[in-house]
Amino acid sequence: MRNYTEIGQRKRVHARWKRPSGSRASATEARAFIAARNNVKESFASSIPPADAERLGATLTLHATTHAALDILADRFDIDGLRHFAEAASHLTGARYSAIVIAPCSGNTVPRRFICCGMSEQEQIAVETSPGLNALLEILLRSRKPLRLAKIQDHPTFAGCPPGNPRMQSFLGVPVIQGSVTLGCILLADKLSGPEFVEEDECIIKSLGVHTALAVHLLNVLEKQRQLARGLMEAHEDERRAVAYDLHDGLTQYVMTAYAHLQAFQVRHQCSDAREAEDLNKCADFLNEAVLESRRLVNGLRALTLEAAGLPGALEQLLLDGRSKYGWQTAELTHNIGERRFDTTVETALFRVAQEALTNAGKHASSPGVQLTLLVEYGKHAVGARLTLSIRDWGRGFNKQSSRTERSKIGLHSMSERIRLIGGEYELHTAPDAGVHITASIPISL
Repeated sequence: MRNYTEIGQRKRVHARWKRPSGSRASATEARAFIAARNNVKESFASSIPPADAERLGATLTLHATTHAALDILADRFDIDGLRHFAEAASHLTGARYSAIVIAPCSGNTVPRRFICCGMSEQEQIAVETSPGLNALLEILLRSRKPLRLAKIQDHPTFAGCPPGNPRMQSFLGVPVIQGSVTLGCILLADKLSGPEFVEEDECIIKSLGVHTALAVHLLNVLEKQRQLARGLMEAHEDERRAVAYDLHDGLTQYVMTAYAHLQAFQVRHQCSDAREAEDLNKCADFLNEAVLESRRLVNGLRALTLEAAGLPGALEQLLLDGRSKYGWQTAELTHNIGERRFDTTVETALFRVAQEALTNAGKHASSPGVQLTLLVEYGKHAVGARLTLSIRDWGRGFNKQSSRTERSKIGLHSMSERIRLIGGEYELHTAPDAGVHITASIPISL
């Protein structure tokens, strides 16, 4: 018996098809594989039995599905990764519309999430609220079996679509299952190359669903880890507030009282000895510095400005304090968020990164100035929006590979971990005599 799979692979190579790189190329890859499959089936239609040609085409299609899925999983398994799965499902089956629906985890109050492809933002909102589609979705989640319809309107439970919903005819829904748990569904509508979806399309989406289940499971695990990280960060901030209150009500009061008594003593007792008077003045100066430092520590621990004025106001205050303490010639903040507020965890994380970075710049960089940029950056989809903080100084910089003090290592590590624990991205660029450029970017909801 001839190895038709091997023949098909040689045919694909002969066609000089090149595999794109990166997860965003997965849809392109899927189209290329499908084209290769069709070419192989047509080329060998007259030389091999039809059944073998069909098996060969199915093998190449399965190969396309696997490669597209692995390409996505190798790069990311967040919401954007699931969007790539939805795009791959559309291209593998020739569907106009596709969506991956994530069912809520057990004990989770988060509603279903729709990751759609081929729709405008308004159409996606209409799909999410469509009584008809949600009724079919309930059937898929309960039955855990695929559902194929030549006309979606003919199904008895279909209750119609609200205004703005894209017009749909043919429909294919496949549950995404992991063990005994139904994680969600892959939904397809309007097959472009035929009147309805066929069994081959169903097999393709079942295969893709196995990989999608892994991506959804990893996303759920990641989100649970982020929730835990948020809880730990909130607990850490509560501890900082407790220390700040103890410092304010205890040590700071004693230092201020000692300074006041020393000032009163100076007024009552004028020292005739110049050296004694100088020593007394030095003691008063040191106590005054201790009062100012204790207040600075209390404000740094509690981040009262962040609570009252929001992130831009808190960053402005950090720059004002830094200019006064370190003598920066320039200390600028550029932002595009106005008075908008964000999740407390996001604001706190970025504030602490800025606080640590500016402290490092003031103490170690010998920089003439610093520059902060805080921007909301909008991606292609609302889910892709990010809040990005950039911190730049023009100081001495350092070699990231060289040994540094334990304190600076801890500071750099805490900045990166704080951002990455809540799903953000952190980058540090520096070199000797080239300054330091830190970027922290966190996904946000619009």
